[in-house]
Order: sequence, then C-alpha cells, then structure tokens
Amino acid sequence: MNPHGVGGSTLGAVMMGSPGVPGMARRLAQGMALVRKVPRTGHQMKVRVTSVEGDCAWGYHEVDRWSIDPNGWVTPNLCQAAAAAVSARGPRLQETQVDERLVSCRCPMPGRKVTFGVSADPALSQGERRT
Repeated sequence: MNPHGVGGSTLGAVMMGSPGVPGMARRLAQGMALVRKVPRTGHQMKVRVTSVEGDCAWGYHEVDRWSIDPNGWVTPNLCQAAAAAVSARGPRLQETQVDERLVSCRCPMPGRKVTFGVSADPALSQGERRT
C-alpha cells in the first residue's frame, strides 16, 4: 500500500485559504489534497493502479490498491484528482460487476497520468470480510 494514503492534507487546506497564494498554486493544492470520502455508491468497490505516466506526485505505482465502502469511505486516502476520476466511474458499476473498468486521473501537475482499474467487490458488499 502507498504510505502516503494515510491522513489528510494540512498543507493543501492552508494553501487553499491563503490569499497570498497565486491561483495556479491553489488549483494545484486542491487537486493534490488527500480525500477520505467520495460520493456514496451503495456498493463496495476495489481500485488499483494499472499504469503510471510520468512520476506521480504521491508515488502511486502498479502495486497500490484501495477499497471504497458503500458509503464512499476510501481506505487508504486518495488524492483529489484520483478520487474524482474513480467516483465518476463508481456509480455506473453494478454491485455484481467484477470486471474492471479503466479510468485516468487529471493530475494538476503537467505530464503525469495515473490509470486506475475500478470494479465492484460483491463479496465485501454483502458483508463478507476479506482476510
């Protein structure tokens, strides 16, 4: 798992509220902030990195994986650009759809793109626990 997926982005929050920070830096901080929650989908989802172009600012690699519960809680946290991409795909998934759908983030930093595989996790949606 990515060690950067834990906690929040205090730096991003401070930058967003600081009037002396240029607009470009504010937009960058907004896209880079970590989020704990995405819009509710009503079913469990699995997310994994399938490819990375350029160096991801958070260091996401093909080995990184996340889980999103039916209420939208993300474990571990995702950057805002990735969360936006994943949450756009999530509501279209059926609870029993285990085939993976690909979606890429729109990183605010030029020359970087991470593609994620998003799928429903029906076993976890039905209350089973993964060991």
